[in-house]
This record gives sequence, C-alpha cells and structure tokens, in this order.
Amino acid sequence: MYAERFWEEKYQHIALSKPEFVETFMRLDGNGYVPRETFFYNMAGLIKSPQITVEVIHDFFYSEIDGAWSQPLLFESALDGLAMLKQGGILTGVISNGGTQNQSTKIENADLRPYLDHVLISEEFGAKKPNPAIFNAMLGQLNVSAQDAWFVGDHPVFDICAAHAVGMRTIWIERALQWPEKVDFCFDYRVDKLGKAFEILRNQIA
Repeated sequence: MYAERFWEEKYQHIALSKPEFVETFMRLDGNGYVPRETFFYNMAGLIKSPQITVEVIHDFFYSEIDGAWSQPLLFESALDGLAMLKQGGILTGVISNGGTQNQSTKIENADLRPYLDHVLISEEFGAKKPNPAIFNAMLGQLNVSAQDAWFVGDHPVFDICAAHAVGMRTIWIERALQWPEKVDFCFDYRVDKLGKAFEILRNQIA
C-alpha cells in the first residue's frame, strides 16, 4: 500500500503514527477521486516538513504508480465475470476518468481489452463522470438504450447517480466510499463484491 510504504520511508519526518498516517492518507486521497496535485498539496500541508515537499510526494507517488500500472490488480473474479458476459453475447464497456495514456496502459496491462467492446477515457473524450455526455456517448458506441444498459461502479455520485440520471440501471459496489447522507439512494442493487454484481447481471440479462 502506497501510504504504508511512504510512512516507512519517511517516518522520521512525519509526526503521525503509521495507522494515523494511513487513515489520513486514505481520507485525503478520496479513494483516488481527489485530483492528484490537490492531494499532493494537502499531504505536504499535513506533514509540514521541509524535507517532505509537494515534489517529494509527487515523485514517490508516480514511481509507485509506474510499478502498479505494469501489473495492475483487478477485483477478484473480474476477468471471469467479463468472460461470462462476452460468452453470453453481452456488450461491455468501461468509462474511466483520467489521463488517456495512464488509463489505457492500465487496461492493456490488466488484460481487460479483449473483453471490452468499447472504452471511453475522460481526457480523450473531453468530459468526465458525472457528466451525462460521457454516459450517453458510451450508450451510443454500444448502440444500446439506457433502459437496456447496466452500470456497475463504486462511486455513489460519479458512477451510480450519474448513470441512473441518464436512465441506466445500476449496481453499487460498496467499498471505501460511503453513500452521502444528503443523496437519495438511486441504485438498483447494492453489493460488497464485484463477483456478486456479475451474478446479478447473469440473472437479469439471461
């Protein structure tokens, strides 16, 4: 885990204990949804050490990410589930917020590409989730109507509410992000593992 490795390398400059640092790191990171430069700035402000600058955090993060991109970790059953959908003739796609080169590299190195009919990456497309344009564009690329499409994601607002708003049915994978108190539930199903989402899709689409 990046936070643990960072603390282990830089602990002499960090006043927080390892558990405290990891918890704060995860909170500031926002499960990857906080813009990277904002995250680096906030981390440097938290640590408040002349030895731990924004540049130091930036360099450490991207050196770690370079390794992660070469061998990205997938959710358990991800490839098996996608293979099941493909064998059943179900069209699949990925909508990803992020840089085109970085996200494309992750998809290729995770061996996802053979199972996907289309990929939309926000930088290349020109809009990011939760903008409805990128969801509608995916529906157009797959040539399916919103009411016949399912969206699986873990972000309550960027994934689930956004997909629901364009008329798609949704499965929320409840992970690190909690559902916002002021946002009405809008998912069709709620699961804690990707494998359970594939089971739902198999039963709903079959």
